[in-house]
Parts: sequence; structure tokens; C-alpha cells
Amino acid sequence: MPWNNLRKNIFLHLLFLLASSSQALAGSAPGQEVQFVASIPPLAAILREVTGDRARVTILLPPGASPHTFQPKPSQAMIMEKALAFFLAGPNLDQEWAGRLPARRRIAMVLLLPEEFRLTAQADHHHEKSGHGETGIDSHFWTDPLAVRAMIPELVRQLAELDPAGMELYYANGRRFSDELTALDQELTRLFQAVQTQPFFLFHPSFQYLFKRYQLRLAGLIEPFPGREPSPKFLRDLTDRIKSTGATAVFSEVELPARPAEVLAEAAGVRLFQLDPLGGTPSLYSYFELMRFNARVLGSVIP
Repeated sequence: MPWNNLRKNIFLHLLFLLASSSQALAGSAPGQEVQFVASIPPLAAILREVTGDRARVTILLPPGASPHTFQPKPSQAMIMEKALAFFLAGPNLDQEWAGRLPARRRIAMVLLLPEEFRLTAQADHHHEKSGHGETGIDSHFWTDPLAVRAMIPELVRQLAELDPAGMELYYANGRRFSDELTALDQELTRLFQAVQTQPFFLFHPSFQYLFKRYQLRLAGLIEPFPGREPSPKFLRDLTDRIKSTGATAVFSEVELPARPAEVLAEAAGVRLFQLDPLGGTPSLYSYFELMRFNARVLGSVIP
């Protein structure tokens, strides 16, 4: 580990130990606010559906930032002082930095999924070669509403264990959220039927769960490895492939550099749209706002 990173990690842990010691001396006040921390906005959106008004859910990653390259500030360790737990997505997404932050309890939400819902993190076979590859679990589980529904029982159980006084509320909200996810799945199934034969080119493999659930056709990935922009040769090859498939659009993401997507869309003579897998902005604050936004963008491939 580079010396600067080691020094930062030591500083984070010292801050947390100091904060925890201060809290222990002061004692927990009756009626103290229940707090949780989430690494990225979609996890916070899911937590808010279950916790309701009972808990404050704080997000570390600001809107528009990439969870693959984000570096938390040492001051953010202080956010953990009163949080009962820190919720992160999991491998191949935020675990590299989120796993280093001190926390009373750390919960990787993708691991709350039943195993049959978990997908392997992998790139489409039309990708640029990488020396390190990408293996393990794909942690973008929230793009499939039925995967989210499947994890709710375990999420509710863990929240109730952390905050027993909120158990009844968590179970009631979990049941309501599950019903709403079922309705959302039916809504998206109807919407995506019209585009199931359309070839999709994405700039990042953030929507594998959604594509599998709704049987959408992924014709190519343009930036399959986080933090690495595609080479000029790769862009030329993709331009030819886009033209050969008859695709009418390519889809980038708000967290990615805009220029490669603009160059590719112009060269291929197709439209360019932006997806947002993370949300967190005022207009994409809730889980349902985020899902419906991306569904509308993907559905726009029909002229």
C-alpha cells in the first residue's frame, strides 16, 4: 500500500476511535436520532423506503461522482460517529474505498440478495482487453426491482437487529415497499416489450441486472472497465459495429466523461442519451424516480 494511503487510513481510524471514545464517555441520550450511512445514493433511496421517518440516512458519494474513482475525505470518518451501520454496495463498485472507512458495522447490500439473484461482474465479449479483468459479483443489483424485493426480508431483519425499537415500522414499510416493487416490475415489463429487439450500446456495465430481467439486447460495451477510457482504435471498431447492427443510439452515463460518447455518436451517426445509474439529485431522489427515469431513457431508442 502506498505510504500516503497508509497514512490516510491510519488517520481515518484515529478519528473514528476518538469519536467513539467521546461518545462512550458521554453516553447515549434517550430518544437519540437513529442514523445510518450509505456509500451511494441508490442504497440510501432503498434504505429510506424501509426506515421512513424513523432514521436519518446520510450519503457519502455526491451526485455525479463515480463510485469507482471516489476518494472520501478524512473528515467523512466523523459521519460514522453516530451511525449504527454503514451500507455499501459491494465488490467491483465501492468496496475499495468504502471498505477502508471505519464503521461500527459494515453491510454489503449485494450480499443480502439470495444467491440465485446475484450476477457475475463481467463485460460483453466485444470489449477492449484489460490486464486485470473483472470478476466477482456485480453490485449494481438495484437496477432490477425484483432483486431489490428479494433482499428486503434480510434488510429488514438486519435493521430490526440494529434498532429493535423500530422493528414494527421496518417490517410494515418492507411489506409496502415490496408491493410497490411488484407494481414497478409490471410497469417496466410493459414498457420494455417495445424495445426488446433493439440493439443497445452502453458506455458502462451498470445495468446488467435490468437487461437480464427485461430481456434487453446488449450489443456492446464501450467502457467496460471503470476508469479506463476506450482507445481510438476501439472507438473505430465500435463505430463499425454500431453501424452493422442498425443501432440508432448509444447510452452514456452522467458519471462518465462526456467527450468519448459524443465522438462515438457523431462518428456512428446515432443519437446520444445519458443514463444515470446512481441518481441522488433532487429530481432523482427516490428509488422509483431513478428507475422510471432510466426506463424512459432506454425506451427512447424507438424513433
